[in-house]
Amino acid sequence: MTYILVKDEEKFWISQPAEITISPIDEIEKKYGGLTNEELWQSIKDTIGKL
Repeated sequence: MTYILVKDEEKFWISQPAEITISPIDEIEKKYGGLTNEELWQSIKDTIGKL
């Protein structure tokens, strides 16, 4: 079964970077280690909102 992207979907995928960089685990732990669950979820939502 074939799926054809609509123009908006095509524009979105073409605009995405070819590679995604993930920070080293120690940087991630430093940045998010002391957050509560609520703070962590808010950070995730904020990050998704920037995409």
